[in-house]
Amino acid sequence: MKFPLILGGVMAAGIVFLLTAQLSLSQKIDEANEKARPANISTITMRPLDCADCFDPSVILSALAEQPVIFTNQETVAYPSERAQELIDAYGITALPALILTGETDKPNIADTLSGQTRSANDGHVWANMPPPTLDLITGEVLGRVEIMLLTDPSCADCYDVRVHEAILKRSFGMAIASTRTIERASSEGRDLMARYDITALPTAILSQNASLYSTFVGAWKSVGSTEEDGAFVFRNLAVLGAYLDLKTGDLVRPNTQ
Repeated sequence: MKFPLILGGVMAAGIVFLLTAQLSLSQKIDEANEKARPANISTITMRPLDCADCFDPSVILSALAEQPVIFTNQETVAYPSERAQELIDAYGITALPALILTGETDKPNIADTLSGQTRSANDGHVWANMPPPTLDLITGEVLGRVEIMLLTDPSCADCYDVRVHEAILKRSFGMAIASTRTIERASSEGRDLMARYDITALPTAILSQNASLYSTFVGAWKSVGSTEEDGAFVFRNLAVLGAYLDLKTGDLVRPNTQ
């Protein structure tokens, strides 16, 4: 008479085990689905009205759109405005443009992307280290506009085209050029620049210290130029661009034919 009781107990235990296993599997499936589910994110983009060449945050939004996210709301705010000032105060923003992200910013499938790129503030995250140019809200100055001086010797008809510097800086580093001036070596300004930076070959380019705000540029510059005590950047490795005039010997150097 005990066998049916024992059998019934075994069956009950088996059913409990099966139900527990099914529940555990279901929970794991739910967890996996939740982990894979795109994060719901709202964005607020703030841009200064009087800075047409300031960095465009839509570049960041386009990159984020390729991640597992769904933009539930996207707002664009112009500065100056009452709404912009409210956001500046609420999120401790000191420079524009700015990008604020709220919602499921801590969800694993987006948190890794935001880590190191944003700082926590209020109820969300603010994109940190926005690429230049940016408007400094403390000083009112636009940072990241670079001035270029092209130092030349007009007598060197076969020297490389010094104007190529501006095109390279724009194309390769996204640099905002405030002005480009061509200065002849024989002019008083030219002689001053050659003495100040100990220039021994022409043509060359001298960039203002605002170029230091472009991190990729600074890394690449080490192999082609010098950074001076006053913060200016002087192009030194002329051979990478073509023929140049060696001022010590007076010879035209043609790197591609040596």
